[in-house]
Amino acid sequence: TRYRLVEFDAEGSYYQATAEKIPGVEVDPEYEQALSRTLRESFEEYAQLADVVPQAVYMALGLRHAGDIADMIAANIPGEIEDKLDIYLEIDPIERGKKMTAYLEREKKIFEMRKKLQAEVGKEIRDVQKESFLREELQLIQRQLGEDSEEEEETTDLEAMLQDDGIPEVVRQKIRTEKKRLDKLP
Repeated sequence: TRYRLVEFDAEGSYYQATAEKIPGVEVDPEYEQALSRTLRESFEEYAQLADVVPQAVYMALGLRHAGDIADMIAANIPGEIEDKLDIYLEIDPIERGKKMTAYLEREKKIFEMRKKLQAEVGKEIRDVQKESFLREELQLIQRQLGEDSEEEEETTDLEAMLQDDGIPEVVRQKIRTEKKRLDKLP
């Protein structure tokens, strides 16, 4: 049962309102049953993706009418206020159920995209961490084997060449490039 606010009075020490009952809409019982099942299944899938409180799922499973299920789902999921209002303000329970089904499908797609993005970002972070760890490990091994001193000698030789005023600018640029390359090596 739905009601329409006819009058609202905020004057005085309490609020007073007048409402009128909105006549129910006749619906095909079989169609409503099919829509109700679709809503429940869609909400269960959404609840698994979004980790919605299981109590809300159980509440949805206990309702029979598509409009009631749509109202309960709208009350228990996060979302844009405008989308929820669009559902709440729909008088026809079948249309309300259809709108909620479309909304749930859109939200499920968004959750799946977010999970995919998080997985991709997580993989990139793990790869960078692994590469950094391996680079550190390689440097440690090189130090233990005494190879580190060879790189230091090369870098020192290149720095000495850069200090020589008799070297042409073209050669000096090549030395800088080589020094940068060596500095980047693990």
